[in-house]
Amino acid sequence: MVEPSHGPRRRKPLIEAALAVAACAIALLVAASPGGSDSLAPTTFASAGIGCAPSPDATGQVVLDSRAADIEIVAARVAIASVPGVTIDRYVDHAAAFAQLECAFRNAPDRLQNIRPVDVPVLFAITANPADADSITQLRAIPNVQAIVTPDTWTAWVNGDQVALTNTQALAPRP
Repeated sequence: MVEPSHGPRRRKPLIEAALAVAACAIALLVAASPGGSDSLAPTTFASAGIGCAPSPDATGQVVLDSRAADIEIVAARVAIASVPGVTIDRYVDHAAAFAQLECAFRNAPDRLQNIRPVDVPVLFAITANPADADSITQLRAIPNVQAIVTPDTWTAWVNGDQVALTNTQALAPRP
């Protein structure tokens, strides 16, 4: 036997309130989650507290072979500028690169005793996302590029720590 219906069935107000609170809690959790596509600002030399970098707002430096000829430097500049997501902030010639090292070794000037500005490689200060593996791979493949230095790898690069350099993903000196 079927009982007669006494109108539409209603949820109890307490259950409705509990469902509303649960829905709000889930919405807050989703809104506060870091998500997979949120972008973080890359670390710059300035934000890392590195005062010796010639371009404080740069996120990296592309270091060329110290023996690169002018035409090879121009070719590297064009190649670097063609990498998607990479912007050249500044070209750093031998003298400016030497000044960067003098700043970095101001407490140990004897380390630069036998080094002349012409011995120091030129470089390009760049803005890029160091976590972008495609950009880093393309930069490494450019002829005469010796290393990609980021704020995270700065100390190893300045100190010539080859173990740290080769173990760092964002920095790969050429053999």
